[in-house]
Amino acid sequence: MQLDSYYLREKCSSWRTMSGLMDPPSLTQTSSVAPFEFAAFFKGKVDRIRAATTFGAAPVSGRSCGSTLTSYTCLTPDEITQLLPHCPNKQCALELDPLPTSVACSAGMSTIIAKLVNASLNSANFPSSMKHAVVRSTSYRSISNLPFISKVLERVVARQLTSYLKLNQLMPRYQSDYRRNYSIETVLLNICNDALVAADSGMVLSLC
Repeated sequence: MQLDSYYLREKCSSWRTMSGLMDPPSLTQTSSVAPFEFAAFFKGKVDRIRAATTFGAAPVSGRSCGSTLTSYTCLTPDEITQLLPHCPNKQCALELDPLPTSVACSAGMSTIIAKLVNASLNSANFPSSMKHAVVRSTSYRSISNLPFISKVLERVVARQLTSYLKLNQLMPRYQSDYRRNYSIETVLLNICNDALVAADSGMVLSLC
């Protein structure tokens, strides 16, 4: 009897979760702060930090690197073909992405995309046409939708730059954003681990 009751509660809980996902409740604005006031607050905060640190001493890094990243490596159409499936299947506005992403990711487009990417890498120039974006505002955050080709070029450069930084051990040890396998969860786990180790060692902890 108890087992049947347990499964019944679990079933009801699962249905409530699915219902919330399929038909989420409408969001209501609970703050009277306008978006431009929200943006102005953080802009003022950044300006104050910059003003307070303008004449401060430059940060000192104990790391040195004997190699220099002078250029990026051009990609072959086959490498572009392997890269495209990892790009999100999203399409920007028609004036920025005249072709659907599914067509751009087809095998026949790899040669053309490789030529565009390699031309940008060889000239060390990011075309102005790839800098155009359609900006959509959601709540207090604006989202920029960029052309698909610009995202491919961004991914190519990011992979090569990240590989160079890792190879020369230049990645910040505690960077936990825009980095694979490092997120807010890893930061919290690290803090909790340090706190537990300190407590086991008889040290006094202070959380601010």
